[in-house]
Amino acid sequence: MVTPGDPTTAKVEEIGDPPDTDGAILVEGLLVGVCGTDVEIVEKGYGIPPAGHERMVLFHESLGRIPGPLGKIQSVQRCAEMLVDSS
Repeated sequence: MVTPGDPTTAKVEEIGDPPDTDGAILVEGLLVGVCGTDVEIVEKGYGIPPAGHERMVLFHESLGRIPGPLGKIQSVQRCAEMLVDSS
């Protein structure tokens, strides 16, 4: 997480699981990639945190595993790994 434009705030930290709502899938993160956008957010302040937050979560390119049931979501099949690009 980082406050855009302030490299001294960049750090790895645990954040809570999302709420159990319709449409949510919990993905266990395995790997992340640092792209040019991540660097611009940290160094140049590119981007705006979501409303009510001062910092942003980086690494929109990631590889993860769905550890549990899919709940009400029918259009995604459970697999060993999946590529997630949240941009």
